[in-house]
Amino acid sequence: ILSDLSHKQSHYEISGLGSFASFVFDLVALTLFGMWRSLLAGKGSVAVLQTFGLVIVIPWIITYILPLTIIGLPGGSWAYYLFRPVVTVLKDFGFAAYALWHLKHEFAAAASGQLSARKAWFGASRQSSDTA
Repeated sequence: ILSDLSHKQSHYEISGLGSFASFVFDLVALTLFGMWRSLLAGKGSVAVLQTFGLVIVIPWIITYILPLTIIGLPGGSWAYYLFRPVVTVLKDFGFAAYALWHLKHEFAAAASGQLSARKAWFGASRQSSDTA
């Protein structure tokens, strides 16, 4: 019984550390991605909804559904406890890197209003419908 309790305890420790890491990296990704989206959005509420939906809500739904349905990870396995934190931290690195790159290379254009939201999402090489 003691070995079974220590096994469950280590799962809880891994899950707790993973949740803490996910929380910290979520804050970083929300901050950086929110800064970038707020420069492009016409309204602050739109920037907040886009940021929270893309960085938190959609990935949260995916990381809860994916391991149970598609991958089929059993609920008590190490892989199950490591899947969500690892995917969340990788997702946060992606959002943070995307936002940092755009803030570094396109900040002046976005702040002056020369960069439209459509060009920022789909790349400056594509022409938007308002310039055609």
